[in-house]
Amino acid sequence: MTSRKSVGAVALAVGTVVAGATAAPASAHTTPLFWDHIYSTGDSGTAGGKVFVKEYDDDIRVCDNEADGYGVSAAISVLPYQPLYQLHAGGNGQCSETWSAIHNLPEGTTIYVEVWLTGNSGDPYYGLKQYTYLNDH
Repeated sequence: MTSRKSVGAVALAVGTVVAGATAAPASAHTTPLFWDHIYSTGDSGTAGGKVFVKEYDDDIRVCDNEADGYGVSAAISVLPYQPLYQLHAGGNGQCSETWSAIHNLPEGTTIYVEVWLTGNSGDPYYGLKQYTYLNDH
């Protein structure tokens, strides 16, 4: 688990890069059969946010799935704590998405995904969870 300090340093280095991301309603393609990986924030109770990953076309979507006053952010990296980009969605039912035409992730590489809530807690990385997957197709 990463300390808030190291993640905070990364966020400062990266800023809030959302270049090429698009907003979409959560209902479009959020069914488990479409996605290779689904990752959730670590807040208590029902997860307030999720990241959906489809390895083919490097389709990555972050969705805010609770009307709880928090937004959801995710950082995508090929090296730990060195994000290539971040996505953010704010507002229940809102999503932000990117794909290979915008952010092409290397094949056969471990991809690092960090997801957290942003907003009212006073903790800029509330519910932070870290995941990895092998981008093998």
